[in-house]
Amino acid sequence: MEKTKLKIATLPAIDSAAIYVAIDQKLFEQEGLDVTPQVVQAAPEAIPMLVNGEIDAMFGNYVSMFQAHDKGAIKIHVLAEGSRAAPDSLSIMALPNSPIKTPKDLAGKTINVNVLHNFQELALTQVLKANNIDPATIKYVPVTFQNIMASWKSGQIDAAYLGEPQVTAATSSMGARKILDPASGPAAEFPISGYISTQDWYEKNP
Repeated sequence: MEKTKLKIATLPAIDSAAIYVAIDQKLFEQEGLDVTPQVVQAAPEAIPMLVNGEIDAMFGNYVSMFQAHDKGAIKIHVLAEGSRAAPDSLSIMALPNSPIKTPKDLAGKTINVNVLHNFQELALTQVLKANNIDPATIKYVPVTFQNIMASWKSGQIDAAYLGEPQVTAATSSMGARKILDPASGPAAEFPISGYISTQDWYEKNP
């Protein structure tokens, strides 16, 4: 008997848009599936939910999911690709009055990431190196999606690492300026995220 009711963890980011489009256009329904998205703030938050069977699958960045797999926390099965780094899909941005004007000004600055040591750092490290900036000078702090703007305005971070729709919102409402594209150069087309289940769940629900 095929499992038809699926609960899938998603992130409040543009990368998760496809699942909502599929629900809206009744694509899952046409396949006899009833899919419910459950929003989490970061991929690692959904991994215990997956292990405990609270959700059937999750969307998240590959780095966090592969790390959990390597640590033995979960045996994963990649179900589908989610997103790849595309030009202008991500942006390192500065506020209008910030002294940060060029990529070189990022040296020694504090930047937010959704989760430490994930795709965001990996991509930016490569792009910084390509711009002759020492990645070791950057200080990363974990900030959830909904807290980025508040952390930025209060000066807890010097520059913001944003994806859509936040890039457009920050540009129009705050006059923010783009300093660097972390999805360019050596990080272009880099696989960012995907949909996974546990290997056990996949074998039981082919």
